[in-house]
Amino acid sequence: MTTINARFALLCAALLTGPALAAQARQTPAVTAMRTIEVRAPVHGEQVVRTAKRYLGVRYVLGGTTPRAFDCSGFVRWIFAQHGVRMPRTAKEQAAVGDAPAPGDLQPGDLLFFFGGRGAQHIAVYVGGDTIIHASSTGKRV
Repeated sequence: MTTINARFALLCAALLTGPALAAQARQTPAVTAMRTIEVRAPVHGEQVVRTAKRYLGVRYVLGGTTPRAFDCSGFVRWIFAQHGVRMPRTAKEQAAVGDAPAPGDLQPGDLLFFFGGRGAQHIAVYVGGDTIIHASSTGKRV
């Protein structure tokens, strides 16, 4: 059995809003129960990004899990499934898989989690630079 630790970043606020929020982002509670997930073959971040880009323009629908319509976690789950990685369904469940990269070490294909009052509330795929791909909200598209 081959396993992979899905990388994710708790410091995503620094990417999106600059260093001013980085200190606040570091105060985000750490996820304690990490799990590994089975995969069929090695997965490279650039491949994940390439797959994600194929779905640009798909509409957002809460609970959407297919290319017909996605929500944020359904989008990530679908993308990783195309590479043989079976991800949990919700952003909160997905945040419990893997471990965070070191600050400043984000790589294309890493997952960025946005935390709210009840844990991870949103998830996006890091593309590189200061760019992400995600299914954001009603009325929007990937």
